[in-house]
Amino acid sequence: RHGSLALETKTSTRVDSTRVQIHGPDQLLAPADARLYLAHLRIEPAGGAPLSVAALRREIIGSGADELILDTSLAALGCQEPEGDEWNHTTFSHEALDFYEVVDGFPRIVSSSFPENALPDGIVGLEYGLDLTHARDYRLGEAASQEMIRSFAS
Repeated sequence: RHGSLALETKTSTRVDSTRVQIHGPDQLLAPADARLYLAHLRIEPAGGAPLSVAALRREIIGSGADELILDTSLAALGCQEPEGDEWNHTTFSHEALDFYEVVDGFPRIVSSSFPENALPDGIVGLEYGLDLTHARDYRLGEAASQEMIRSFAS
């Protein structure tokens, strides 16, 4: 989240993938004072491709991120050696990135989808698949995507 923008990101490892997994009824619920966007990144495994943990770490640090904070966050995810072979034996190519504005009408399940704005009694969790071909009307065009990225990064 950055100011009045919130971004939920999903990654698929097939260029033709249109489905993402949603974890919980509030994952696609915008914060009260922000607009929510869904980013769908599609990458594919490819030997010698430019995307790896090490390369992304170097790029993030080169963009001004604090190295200690980044490494601490990676370690919390189990990545103690972000430059090591264990985390970099597979590399990926960036295939596509689409952004969607998550507003009323976007296909999703949120708390307000249920009576009393809560999961039914006895239901303790909710995960579902979302086919983004049903969200085409909410997909941002190139210019709107670039503007959203600039706003998020500024």
